[in-house]
Amino acid sequence: MSSPGLHVLVVEDDRVLRMVLAEVLRDEGYRVSLANDGLQALGAVEADAPDLILLDVGLPRMGGADFLASWESAVVRALPPIVVLSGTSRLPESFGAGAVVGHLIKPFDLDALLSTVASAVKPRRPDLHVVSSDESFPRVVTAGAS
Repeated sequence: MSSPGLHVLVVEDDRVLRMVLAEVLRDEGYRVSLANDGLQALGAVEADAPDLILLDVGLPRMGGADFLASWESAVVRALPPIVVLSGTSRLPESFGAGAVVGHLIKPFDLDALLSTVASAVKPRRPDLHVVSSDESFPRVVTAGAS
């Protein structure tokens, strides 16, 4: 069990995948909440703030990009780290900044999922800073490095 008690919100419209992700994460000691679209995700984040969100891109009613835009326009509080789940390697530009810390392409290996989740929920070090973007994800360096 890698991170007992850390809360992960899984936002995925595929019921089978959503249940598999929940089971795997619970087996690793994570507390898991589920949403099947962006609207449910907004409510879930408000009700019980997660430590990480696994966010599918293509969702009914409100997709992943719209979820991010809605949250950012509400300016209630910062989103937790987000790992995007998608069937393609290309993501909309709106996924390149802010809270997005990773991207898993479906179908993905469960070991890759667990590694990505563990990395995303690690405490942030104050001596690390975002200095540039590479393929829509921040490149982080230690303070003083270039």
